[in-house]
Amino acid sequence: MNKYLAFALILCCACQPVKEESTTLNNIPSNTAFTLPFTWELDQASLKGDTLITIESEFLFKKDKTYQAFPFQENLATVLPADLDREGLEIVFRCVDGYGPSIPLTYLDSSAAYLAYRDPELATANTSWGDSLQQKFAPFYIVWEKNPVAGKNLPWAYGLYQIEINSFAAEYQYSIPTDAQFAAGFELFQEKCMKCHAINQEGGRMAPEFNYPKNITEYWDKEDIWAFAKAPQSYRATSLMPAVTDLEREEFEQIYAYLEHIKSVKPALD
Repeated sequence: MNKYLAFALILCCACQPVKEESTTLNNIPSNTAFTLPFTWELDQASLKGDTLITIESEFLFKKDKTYQAFPFQENLATVLPADLDREGLEIVFRCVDGYGPSIPLTYLDSSAAYLAYRDPELATANTSWGDSLQQKFAPFYIVWEKNPVAGKNLPWAYGLYQIEINSFAAEYQYSIPTDAQFAAGFELFQEKCMKCHAINQEGGRMAPEFNYPKNITEYWDKEDIWAFAKAPQSYRATSLMPAVTDLEREEFEQIYAYLEHIKSVKPALD
């Protein structure tokens, strides 16, 4: 089990607490206003280090791409305390279509990222991304330099407009299982599903919520959930969900067990 997940389970296995609006970090000097959750609205006018960056074998376009961009970590450092302890903190990438991937803040140490705002290859006189991609990719698309640390799932998120930083335990306090035996299923759900789907309104917002007010296992047959994940368009011709090709049956069983467990955790949410 990941270290940050174990930490979160210790904090949350006893009960599901009331969600706090913000938490001041103990290790931050008292003369700063930094509190958790911390949100950073991305504004091109306030970013520094405008540069051209070439990404080899770019993740989405599958070829070398050059972007006009700002260095992400360098700009993030200007809004975070220099002595911030990053252990146990999660960074969430909020996108205009509801996509909301998150990674441990410590992952930023493994690979340089850039906030791309213009594609010179596709840009026109009136758009930064070309007519077909402008609405999806603006205001920013986060891209990563080649060769990130092996095993790290780094988000290539377009339509990025906001960054959120919170403790892992607070960010997912309503979706973390109350029983440690379902921790592996939750970890798999977060990795493979939570970028788009939420549990108790925690997670992505571009696809259906899976637990609140009704858990998906209460109205969908188990085998249909599995088959839908593998071939969404065989159920809904207009579904925008891509087939989940990297999910093994054993992993699905762990996710399903977690979903059945979490249906008993339904806090009063606005």
